[in-house]
Amino acid sequence: MDIEKFTKFETVMAGFNFQDLSPILTGTAAIEVITGYDLGSTIFPIALPQEAVDDNEELNRSLKTLGFNRIGAEDDPVFYDGEITVAIVGYLELSELLGHQVPMKYIFEHRQPDYKVLTAFDLNRMFQILEEVPERPTEMQVSDLQKVGMLSELGYVFDRFPLRQMNNTHPLNQLEFHFATPKDYDLIDELVQNGFTENGNDGAQQVQLVHEGRARVNESFPNLEIIAKLGSKIVGYGMVLPAVLSSERQDSEWLVGVVGPLVVHPEFRGRGLGWRLQVELEVAMTLSTPAVMFVAHGIPKYWKRFGYVPVETTEVTTDLSVEKDKLMVKELFPTVLETVDGTIYLPGN
Repeated sequence: MDIEKFTKFETVMAGFNFQDLSPILTGTAAIEVITGYDLGSTIFPIALPQEAVDDNEELNRSLKTLGFNRIGAEDDPVFYDGEITVAIVGYLELSELLGHQVPMKYIFEHRQPDYKVLTAFDLNRMFQILEEVPERPTEMQVSDLQKVGMLSELGYVFDRFPLRQMNNTHPLNQLEFHFATPKDYDLIDELVQNGFTENGNDGAQQVQLVHEGRARVNESFPNLEIIAKLGSKIVGYGMVLPAVLSSERQDSEWLVGVVGPLVVHPEFRGRGLGWRLQVELEVAMTLSTPAVMFVAHGIPKYWKRFGYVPVETTEVTTDLSVEKDKLMVKELFPTVLETVDGTIYLPGN
């Protein structure tokens, strides 16, 4: 979604909050906020408490206060303020469309401003239903089908991660995330060296781990390296090595991602960049491989923030030559840690 349009949208949400209203974002705009993609949405469909929608005069006054005027017929709750268009529906109407009451337990929640966003699961159901409405224009039905296809394939991924759209006040909104290429390697080495040395660790050793990781080759899946760039400057870096989880009990093998050095430039720490790098690594690994879990080594308190648990609490072991009490694991799909066991082997081991 265009960042200026999204910033304006959040200003409107803050206005609803001032009126003690709790909005729920739906439609294509909701997909954009969940994924961070720009799908060309032209309208923000917003659900409000039913009593706020049923009182037509009060609804007009509320939107007027926010600078909006109703466009179209009096019974058509679509409003425009010169920049963005919002379409208002009531909780009851949205509940009837989805087949369950809203707001519900499983829903994205944004704070400051406060609003909710439908999950990809519910958005998929919504577009499936809308596509079958006979009066709906053909081009909109085609668009509905395209969204159903995307959400059916990737919705389970989108619903696992926090909202990815950023407004123009977000400290990370000017950063770009890319897959690393050989021309980035010297700058990556410098970042890893300085970043870990700054923390009192052995920076040279971490650089060596990066080089050793690149030297390990998995015949089916390449190593994954992602950089965060501000202009030409690399300010964040993360690596994931593909490994194999082998289970003798189940006579099966699964792909696993072993997280290598994850580092943020000292000037950019404390702004959520480490969290965002971790999310980018998980998304890329999940979309491009059949990996079922991530394994990381480091301070347990740090990795717990990303949803990791100690390996020693699971039925998984590794051949990694590191302190076992600092090994953490995270399932990439629900119930993985309840159903798999075995030993994780890096390529070449």
